[in-house]
Amino acid sequence: EVLVVNELKRQWAGREDLAVDGAAVDSEVAEVRARFVDETAYHAALNEHGITEAKLRRAIMRDRLASDVDERILSEVPDPELGDVKRFFESNRGDYVTPEARHVFHVLIHVPPSADTAVWERAGRTAEDVAENVRQGRTDLAAEAERRRIDVPPRYRDQTGDLGMIHRGALQANVDEVVFTAQVGEIVGPVRTIFGYSVLEVTSVEPPRQMEFDQVREAIDSRLKRERREAALADFEKNLRSTASIEWGQSSAAP
Repeated sequence: EVLVVNELKRQWAGREDLAVDGAAVDSEVAEVRARFVDETAYHAALNEHGITEAKLRRAIMRDRLASDVDERILSEVPDPELGDVKRFFESNRGDYVTPEARHVFHVLIHVPPSADTAVWERAGRTAEDVAENVRQGRTDLAAEAERRRIDVPPRYRDQTGDLGMIHRGALQANVDEVVFTAQVGEIVGPVRTIFGYSVLEVTSVEPPRQMEFDQVREAIDSRLKRERREAALADFEKNLRSTASIEWGQSSAAP
């Protein structure tokens, strides 16, 4: 299907007197040549595939011609006007809402993946003690996170302490669930994960918020532009096929 459409585009280009930029073809041939250590290796590769540099050049020209046709069609698609962008926003306001975010502090009691049951049990008791001490006001989660960072492997230390504003789906599923059902100030956990045990606190909640038009104007403009270009190219290809005489047959080459 792709070969057929590309051939139809090349035929259309011929009728429109659309020519390929020879300098661009030269540049692409040079890029292919530059992938090899020297000219000998380059020509050896061509010979291995049964082609000459002239054939390579013709193949590149054919591909670029079909690509240039696409660029011609796309260049004729008008950009969305401001009114189009505003109407799209008003009709799709629900798509432009910032999700709920929660400010989370986290203490990780790390357990190595290869740890046995006894290690997991000790870590679980430690996590229970951390949670209880924070609940009783004997310490706070931020201080516990800082104190215990040294026990966490370096690659996980950025997951211990202040995680900042978290959106749903950013954490492991079981941690995500307890965080997004917790009350502000509630100490949740320990929650067991593949990394060990987590004790967490939600310190604030930022509810979903409708975004303003100016915040999303550029994104909508880009979306409409992309959708219009895709539709124009699809319509052009459909028209090429509908007006062409295409015959399908089997190759005469031996299987």
